[in-house]
Amino acid sequence: PGETERDFLLTMDLLEKIRFHGSFSFKYSDRPGTASCSLPDKVAEEIKSQRLAIFQARQDDISLERNREYVRTTQKIMIELVKKGAFQGRTGTNHIVHVEEETTLQPGNVIDISIIHAGQHSLKGKIPH
Repeated sequence: PGETERDFLLTMDLLEKIRFHGSFSFKYSDRPGTASCSLPDKVAEEIKSQRLAIFQARQDDISLERNREYVRTTQKIMIELVKKGAFQGRTGTNHIVHVEEETTLQPGNVIDISIIHAGQHSLKGKIPH
């Protein structure tokens, strides 16, 4: 609740060094009954929103850069969802892969997929022929 500008800059520095594939980030909010509710010098809502937007925008850029590392590779995915003309699964590194092809495979099956495109939050692939 009392994050300083220096604290925030250190967080951004850590983000640059570690280069997470993705992150779940939220701004701090008081929870009734917690000790932090009574702490002084809390960050203003506007500043929390600005910092979160800055962090998430940079994380999105890094996520896209990291996901592009998968393009032109073959990945094993476990199928999670099959629908008419498409299916999706996850790599061993938990990346979602969308494939716009018919399949007779079922959720739980594992298949090799060629990665052809990277987005910020998922990959697109095709069945190698």
